[in-house]
Amino acid sequence: MSSHDRYALPALPSHNRRARLVGTRDPAIDVVFTHVDAADPAWRAKFARAAGNAHPESKRVAPQADEVYWSLLTIEAFMPWVRRVHVVTDDQPLDPARLTPWARARVADVRHAHIIPARLLPTFNPMVIQAWLHAIPGLSDVFVYFHDDVFVGRPHGPEAFITREGVPRMVTRPAPRNVEVTPDRPWVHWTKNAVDAFVAQFHMAPAFGTLHTPHVMRRQACMLTWSLFERELEAAASPLRTPRSLHFIYLAQAVAAYFGLASMARAEPGLASFVTCGMEGTTDTAEALRHIARTRPAFFCVADMDAACAALFRPFMRAYLEDAGRVEAPRRSAAPTQRPPASQRAPASQRLPTSQRVPASQRLPTSHRAPASQRAPASQRRPPSATS
Repeated sequence: MSSHDRYALPALPSHNRRARLVGTRDPAIDVVFTHVDAADPAWRAKFARAAGNAHPESKRVAPQADEVYWSLLTIEAFMPWVRRVHVVTDDQPLDPARLTPWARARVADVRHAHIIPARLLPTFNPMVIQAWLHAIPGLSDVFVYFHDDVFVGRPHGPEAFITREGVPRMVTRPAPRNVEVTPDRPWVHWTKNAVDAFVAQFHMAPAFGTLHTPHVMRRQACMLTWSLFERELEAAASPLRTPRSLHFIYLAQAVAAYFGLASMARAEPGLASFVTCGMEGTTDTAEALRHIARTRPAFFCVADMDAACAALFRPFMRAYLEDAGRVEAPRRSAAPTQRPPASQRAPASQRLPTSQRVPASQRLPTSHRAPASQRAPASQRRPPSATS
């Protein structure tokens, strides 16, 4: 019996028909993290036993600077409407004492053994772990998957991840062309394996590439991916990353796009952008962090830190979040706005006539507007068009 027979898999729509989706006005969206505490001696011993004489890339473990805790703080600051945060680990639950009250109320501890079959454990292959995230008990159908080195840079409401009809928004980039597969770029192998599996099934290649930002996923699409590619996924399920590993996130997003289970959008500059710090030297890292502070991207990634870079990263994040604390984050239900005193309002003769004002339903929510200190002076603002 298939490992996935216990799930109610969706019926496959015809190849030239889009799946009909039922929307919701108040979507429940969860966040999922995969996290490894590489400083844990018990984990390191287990990893060393599994790694043995494997290829150096398979044994590579990135240093850490408590990134998952910082990432949780950015979610609390900029996405406080999230229903639940599932943190998937190999028996390494987060320290409750280091979590804020907001996080303690939402973080769910998920162990590999809770979702991955025992025959595949222990596993240190992130693609195997990602292939079983849909098995998390109580997971929302639409969820946002975070690597623990990805951070939220500014406020986002649910509409950034899901349409009013309940369709997930997957932000992508154009598919790269003529990418060379070399030993020092193993991730190209993993994506190519996913593309090859997709082409063999559907006789066409996905027309997008992924970004190192949070990935909007659909549990239904993950289950459908397993029903279509179980043989390929089982063959690629090694304890460590190898050239045969298969990029499950990419494959599941391609399946979602093919069957109309998600909408695909190209990343716009500044909207779903990211900045990756190369972390090869503290000078480059400092400049990269300054660039993040200046541009405030939607999301950013800080990868492969060493001790020197971590020393720069922690004060940067502290300052970044302190600055963000002066900007109201989006909330599920906003409190009534207090009108300013009459002495502070513009005279009636200077106000825009009611007929020319933007309807309230079309205005940008207060939580999404720039702080007053960052707005252009009134004298420099463009006057409204009489025809707008």
